[in-house]
Amino acid sequence: MEYQVDGMFWGKNGYGPRKVLGVMQEVQKMIATWKGEYEVSDSFGILVYNDCAGYDHHSYSYKPNNAIFSYRYGKCNIVVFRSKLWNSISDKERDRFENGMIRLQNTGLPIKKDYKGYPEELAKKYFSNWGFMGMVAFKRDLSFREANTKHRQWPGHWAKVQVNHADRKFCDKYGEYYFVLGGYL
Repeated sequence: MEYQVDGMFWGKNGYGPRKVLGVMQEVQKMIATWKGEYEVSDSFGILVYNDCAGYDHHSYSYKPNNAIFSYRYGKCNIVVFRSKLWNSISDKERDRFENGMIRLQNTGLPIKKDYKGYPEELAKKYFSNWGFMGMVAFKRDLSFREANTKHRQWPGHWAKVQVNHADRKFCDKYGEYYFVLGGYL
């Protein structure tokens, strides 16, 4: 405070109004530059879950350049996927994508030794414009969030899907359910 008052009285403009205005204008320019460089319409889905030893607990399929993965055995896994179109499509298209996940949820998953490559089969069967499809066993303590998503809580849709035996009876494999997460292209 003394510096500001001293500067104002002696004409040195410590942090007086002109100096503050100059600093604010400089920050405004930096923010405008940053916004132009980093503002995107892409939306992102972020998954974090406990360690999984194999494809019987988790599996993913994705289009090129749409996902990154970090697997840490004995610790937690992180998956980030990107949807370039989710924020710009119509509500009707979002509803179509959601309806595919509802159909999958009503059908359930077959019991398999492992699910390597299976998410791509699901995506081709239930969705048209998919960019990411993932499965994580229910007891893996999955947390998922979105970033830069303007419509709904996830750039696509997700469901808790039960595992069925061939005779459509409920199965208790790896926590009874899988989270199935579909991401729009």
